[in-house]
Amino acid sequence: MSATPQRGKRYSDPRRAARPRPASVRGRRPAGRRRVAKLRRLLRPWVLMSVVTVLVGLGYLLYYTGLFAVREVRIDGLKALSAEEIRTAANVPEGTPLLQVDTAEVAARIGAVPRVFTVNVERSFPGSLVVTVDERTPVGVFNGAEGPQLVDGTGRAYATVPKPPDGLPVVKVRSAAPDDPAAKAAVDVLAAVPDKLKPEVLEVAAEVPGDVRLQLIGGREVRWGSTADSGRKAQVLEPLLGRPGKIFNISSPDLPTVV
Repeated sequence: MSATPQRGKRYSDPRRAARPRPASVRGRRPAGRRRVAKLRRLLRPWVLMSVVTVLVGLGYLLYYTGLFAVREVRIDGLKALSAEEIRTAANVPEGTPLLQVDTAEVAARIGAVPRVFTVNVERSFPGSLVVTVDERTPVGVFNGAEGPQLVDGTGRAYATVPKPPDGLPVVKVRSAAPDDPAAKAAVDVLAAVPDKLKPEVLEVAAEVPGDVRLQLIGGREVRWGSTADSGRKAQVLEPLLGRPGKIFNISSPDLPTVV
């Protein structure tokens, strides 16, 4: 008696399922899919060439043509300097493609201007070069051979002026330069003086970096000494000046003296 398949379940002949499919049937793909795959293989190099062409053309437009060229040099942060001085130092001809502008070289040229402390140069598409200048801030005046010179917080004499500005103390050192230890010590002490007392400072003198002295209004002298413990010395100085005397020695802040 032959087996009767159960109702509700699909029956398949196990002998038929075990027969292998012909190779021609297994490897066959619909004709439409074959055509699409072939078209993709043909188009792929053309698409790649098109992308490369577009990129090369864009690079040519940016680097060689006047489409994105310098039309203005915008300058920010000026105080004493003029925009024309900075543009002259920058030396970037109008019409130069922005990508051909070496911003580091332009910054170096502008940085050579004595009053410039720091400078930043950036491209701003489609046609601007943006220059941000931070000018040196004077903290004192050095009486040089050419006349009064402004001195900044690094100890550098950077600009000769016809008349010393009001409120700036005289920096009395052998040479006003950042590599002179005495000059650097003098301006560091000026920076450490409490803001309330700075208007009273008429002169800061330093023959050697370990012997900085301040001349104050009223004929008073502060013997600061070296720059060591300047924070502590500044704290001691203000109440000490309330005592009667002419010479206030805070070179040893834990043992200050008044004479």
